[in-house]
Amino acid sequence: MKAVILAGGSGTRLYPLTRKIAKCMLPVNGKPLLDHIIRYLASYGFKEIIVTVGQKKEQIIDYFGDGSEFNVNLSYSIESKPLGTAGSFRNAERYLSGTTLIMQGDNLTNFNPKNVIAFHRKRKAMVTIALTQVKNPSGYGIAVIDRRGRIVRFQEKPRRFFSKLVNSGIYVVERKVLDHIPKSMMFDFSKDLFPKLLGSRFPVYGIKMKGYWFDIGTATSYRNANRYLKNLGH
Repeated sequence: MKAVILAGGSGTRLYPLTRKIAKCMLPVNGKPLLDHIIRYLASYGFKEIIVTVGQKKEQIIDYFGDGSEFNVNLSYSIESKPLGTAGSFRNAERYLSGTTLIMQGDNLTNFNPKNVIAFHRKRKAMVTIALTQVKNPSGYGIAVIDRRGRIVRFQEKPRRFFSKLVNSGIYVVERKVLDHIPKSMMFDFSKDLFPKLLGSRFPVYGIKMKGYWFDIGTATSYRNANRYLKNLGH
């Protein structure tokens, strides 16, 4: 199975840290964030990884090259303009075949992706979202699932919280999902695609995951991730 890392974000919420450096290249305990993500995927046997890149793409490509140092084969899907998370995935269409694991380029976690994949296949899902429980769901997409894990309600950053299960930004998707993403335009998984699929009653599932998870979108979460991985010795 191939993995896609969405690393084209500009990191505006982390400015000025991202003024000269790509968000996914910010150092976390001495290594670029993307370095941790690629090693994580490689540790679970992923060999074919596509990285979507936009602004400051040269920093990423120059550092990681073809991926041989990490025992993986890296390909780069280059965006000439911002396309959002789903639009970025659609732009990488030529590299995709079959079922794909998607990760955000600003996430650090130790979730076992094999559990997500196994659940996805068992449920014959079109999309499976890795969900995690947090104390404060503010700023996240939140979900309600039934006893089989099917998502019955999902909303991106609602004003009123109806769940503490949040979207971790890790997905397993079937290739036919591409049919529901417009080409060459801004389109987001949480804001646009998931509500569209749920509204049409497509099989969208969620699985609760345990472990650490950092969404490095703010200076606070960036500091917390650095502190946590330093304590782990990673």
